[in-house]
Amino acid sequence: YFKSTKYHKRGGYWTYTMSPKWGVRLWGPTMKAGWEELGKTYSGIRNDNGSLWNQYRCHWDYDVFGLVAGEWDLEEGRPVIAYSGMFAALCNP
Repeated sequence: YFKSTKYHKRGGYWTYTMSPKWGVRLWGPTMKAGWEELGKTYSGIRNDNGSLWNQYRCHWDYDVFGLVAGEWDLEEGRPVIAYSGMFAALCNP
């Protein structure tokens, strides 16, 4: 589902950085399967309080069918907020 993933400290946050393959970027069921795959690898994803999922989903929505491309960064410690606020903050409230 991903060309690469890594877990690292960035800008004061522990961050999951991933480079999704096109199937994840373009198709909802594959995006969800990619999330499940991340959960098998990273305990922080499995134990998410909703913030990481909202960031992940926001990146998928914001990617506009893969036109934006690039990496997706999910940062632990970001607040759980309404999805509209998440999207307005470019996925990083």
